[in-house]
Amino acid sequence: MVGFQFLMDLIHRWKVAPPAADVKQFSLGTNAFGTGKVGMVFNAPFRLPDYRKAELFEWDIAPLPKGPKDQWRTLSTTGLAMWNGTRYKDATWAFMRFLIGEEASKAYVTERMDYGIPAHKGAAPLFSQDPRAPQSKQVFFDAAGRARPAYTTPYGQKAISVLNPALETMWDEGRPAKAALEDVVPRVNASMQEEIAADVKK
Repeated sequence: MVGFQFLMDLIHRWKVAPPAADVKQFSLGTNAFGTGKVGMVFNAPFRLPDYRKAELFEWDIAPLPKGPKDQWRTLSTTGLAMWNGTRYKDATWAFMRFLIGEEASKAYVTERMDYGIPAHKGAAPLFSQDPRAPQSKQVFFDAAGRARPAYTTPYGQKAISVLNPALETMWDEGRPAKAALEDVVPRVNASMQEEIAADVKK
């Protein structure tokens, strides 16, 4: 709750973050930083290709601020999956292991596949030595060392449709986070229970 209020205050109290209406009005889109109209954004390494096209200015990255309790982030990854009906399980498993190994990770970097951090730490030096921006690439690896797995659940789509309007009252209207969340959390929990119950009946 404190974190939500802090994010809301960036918009409405300290006015250092643009409200959603401004993002839409000025057509900032997902690459707002690359337009030169926004000075700082929270994003992930897969945005590097977009930012590297920004020739308007020099730029770099920085770690997330440290909160009252800790400094950490969720760790999102690109997963690999095998169909359980495949006739080639051994070959598929071997290929998946190759893709996350050192050789493939180094190729990922040398071939300039810019959509994330390589999977194997053996490729980290190559990634860090890339002369292109950002210069502070070690920030990515330090953040991964403090990361926690992202919470995931198959029962969230209905809950998100309930939660988002409540969040919009915070971002767009400045409604206090405590009031907005205390109002919506019971409804979010109820919607998730409905999804679980419906799935159990199948």
